[in-house]
Amino acid sequence: MASRGAWKLVHLVLLFAGCGFGYDVVYRRIFAGLGLTVTGEAELYQNFSSVRCASLCSIRLSCFSWAWEPSSWECKVYTSLSSTSARTTAPASTLTYGIIDGYFFENFPSPVAMSWAEAKSACESRGAFLAMPASQEQTKLLMQWVGYNYAWVGIWRYSAAATWFDVFDNAVAGLYWAPAEPEDPYEWGSYRVPSGGLVTTPTTQRTYIPLCKALP
Repeated sequence: MASRGAWKLVHLVLLFAGCGFGYDVVYRRIFAGLGLTVTGEAELYQNFSSVRCASLCSIRLSCFSWAWEPSSWECKVYTSLSSTSARTTAPASTLTYGIIDGYFFENFPSPVAMSWAEAKSACESRGAFLAMPASQEQTKLLMQWVGYNYAWVGIWRYSAAATWFDVFDNAVAGLYWAPAEPEDPYEWGSYRVPSGGLVTTPTTQRTYIPLCKALP
């Protein structure tokens, strides 16, 4: 199960004098010891420290992951992740970090079929809730992190209604639907990597993993 393990953290606090803004970002190391990194489009920089690499990612709204090679001080700042569960091979020494933000997956790595309601209960049993990141880039990062194609996410609606809600019954907008979605009359939200976005799903059991987020 990809859960709340003891990963190495980079807690980056950046304050820019005279600019009137700052960033407080927590990155977690992912793929440690696996010889993998994320898959996507990256800006490449040479002779950068890991802190400088993290700083560049933090000031790009589309960046949720960066990688640093300590042997060469090569920095990759990922500006767009691919819609895939495939990861890219990398030297074992490469350090890859991502913005995980308390998200984790239940029912993994050996998923069993469950409904959306059962997925919601699975998250709650861990003191968390069935969630949906506001950014599709972060969702793509999370799916690459576990290398799986299908996840239950925390949105639902009344049959064929236009308004979608989170698990706390708050209306949500800005949803990143896959092409031809949302499809009526299905009521439950899932994220499917092959479809490239959110998909409406019947209330049947499926081998999807619940995307949970720890409560504050």
